[in-house]
Amino acid sequence: MKKLITALLVLSFHLVNAQTRYPVSGKLKLESTKEALVGATIFVITPDSNLVAGVVSDSKGNFTFEVARGVYTLKISYLGLQPYQEELRVWRDQYLGTIILGENTERLKGVEVKRKAPQATVEGDTTSFSSKAYKTNQNASAEDLVKKMPGMQEVNGELRAQGEKVQQVLVDGKQFFGQDPKTALNTLPAEVVDKIQVFDDKSEQSKASGIDDGTRIKTLNVVTKINMRNGEFGKVYAGGGTDSRYSAGGNLNMFRGEQRLSILGQVNNINQQNFSTEDLLGVVGDNSGRGKRGRGGRGPSGKRPSFLTGFAAGSSASDFKVTPTGGITETIAGGINYQDEWGKKIDVSSSYFYNNGDNNTTTRTYENYYLTEQNGQEYNELDSSLSQNINHKFNAKLVYKINPKASIFYLPSLTVQQNTGNSFINSTTENEGAVTNALEQALNTDLTGLKSNQNLMFRLNGEKRGRSLFVQAKHSYDNSSGDKFLSSSTFSRDTSSLDQLSFLDETTNGLTGSVMVSEPLNDKGLGGFLSYDI
Repeated sequence: MKKLITALLVLSFHLVNAQTRYPVSGKLKLESTKEALVGATIFVITPDSNLVAGVVSDSKGNFTFEVARGVYTLKISYLGLQPYQEELRVWRDQYLGTIILGENTERLKGVEVKRKAPQATVEGDTTSFSSKAYKTNQNASAEDLVKKMPGMQEVNGELRAQGEKVQQVLVDGKQFFGQDPKTALNTLPAEVVDKIQVFDDKSEQSKASGIDDGTRIKTLNVVTKINMRNGEFGKVYAGGGTDSRYSAGGNLNMFRGEQRLSILGQVNNINQQNFSTEDLLGVVGDNSGRGKRGRGGRGPSGKRPSFLTGFAAGSSASDFKVTPTGGITETIAGGINYQDEWGKKIDVSSSYFYNNGDNNTTTRTYENYYLTEQNGQEYNELDSSLSQNINHKFNAKLVYKINPKASIFYLPSLTVQQNTGNSFINSTTENEGAVTNALEQALNTDLTGLKSNQNLMFRLNGEKRGRSLFVQAKHSYDNSSGDKFLSSSTFSRDTSSLDQLSFLDETTNGLTGSVMVSEPLNDKGLGGFLSYDI
C-alpha cells in the first residue's frame, strides 16, 4: 500500500511539473555591426515537428517565450541572414545569452533585392506584421492570414498571440464585433488587411480615467488598406453532401469612412460554429465527439446514468441541464456590427449576435456475454437526447465629448440565453430470454439565463497636466431560472419509480460606484491619486 501511494505521489509530481511552463530568453545581434537585431522570427519546435512557441525580437533584440520541460529545436530566421538552429533542453528558467547572426552571402550572391516587405516590425510594446509578407489562398479570411504569422496559434478553438489568449480585435483602432475575435477575423477578407498589430491594451476604465489599473488585454488591431476603407465587400458560400448535410452562409461589409456596417449569417447541420456564444447556463457542450454516459439497468444495481446523478431539489444551475456530447447540431446564427461618428462629439460602436443550435444525439448499445459468470446474458440500451439552445448577445460603447477636457463613456451589454432539453434512456438486461433488470428514465429541462451590465463613466481633465476627476457607476444583474422534471422506473428484484420536480431561481444584483481624483506633485510627471469606492 505504501509503495502504491508513493508511486501515485511521484506520478502526480511529474504530471504537475510537465504542465509548468518556464521562461526562456535571449538577445540577438548582427555580426557585422553588433547592433541589436529587430524583428527576427524565433520558433520552438518539438521532435515531432510541432510548433509550440513563436515570437519576434523586440526593438532591443530581446526575445522571451515560455515552454514546458523537454527537448526542442530552436530556429531563428531573418531575411538576408544565415538561419540559426540549435538543440534546446529546458528544465528551468533559462537565459540563452547573446546569439550572433551573420549575413548569408551565398544566398544573396547575384541577387538584387529592390524591395522586400519585412515580416514584422516592433515599435514600443506593439509588434506589427505586414500582410505583404504572408501569402494566402484566394478568398481567405483575415483569420487565415493571422494564423500564418509567427507567434499566432489556435488552441482549442481560441486564438493565442505570443502564448496569451486574444481577447479582442480592433479594426483601425475601433471595436469590431465586441470582444469576439473569432467573428471579427472571419468576417474580414485577407485582401483588405494592410497589417496586423499585436499589443496589450489597457482596460476601458484605465483609458477613461487616465490612471493605469494594471489590467492588460491581449489585442489585435487590423489596419485596413487605405483603398478599402470606402466600399462594399463580402462573400457568400453554400455546400451540400451525403446524409442531407448542408452548410451555407455569408457576410457583407459596407465601409464609408468612419461609418461601418457588417452583417453575417450562417446555417448548417455539420456542427460548425463560426463565432462564439456566451454560455450563461453551462449547457453548451463539445460536439466534436460522443462522450459515453453511465449506463442504467445493467446488473442488480440499476444505477442512474451519469447525466441524472446529483438530482435533488434545490440543486445548483450546473445540474439543470442536458449537455450535448456529440450527435448532430443544426445551427442558425447571425450578427451585425455598427460603427459611426455622430457629428464631432459622439463616437458609437455596437454589435448584436443571435445563435440557435439544435442538438440531437441517439446511441444504441447491445452486448452479449460469453465465457463469463454472466454467460448468456444480453444487454440492450437506447440513449437519446435533444437540446435546443438560443443565445442573444448585445454590447455597445458610446463616447460623448462634452468639450476637449470632459467626456462621458457608456458601455452597456446584455446577454439572454434560453435552453430546453430532453434526455431519455431505456435499458434491459436479459438472461436466457428472461428480463432480470430494466431501467427507464427521462429528464426534461427548461432554463433561462439573463446577464446585464451597465457601465457609466465621466472624466474631467484639469487645466494643469495630471489633474483630473473620474466618476464611475456600474450596475450588474445576473439571473438563472428554470425547472426540471425527472421520471424514473427501475425493475430488478423489486420495482421502484420516482417522479421529481425541481425549480431554480438564482439572482445576483449589484450596484457599485467610485470617485477618483488625481493631482500632479511636481513638474517632472510625478503625481498621486485618491480613490473612493461605494
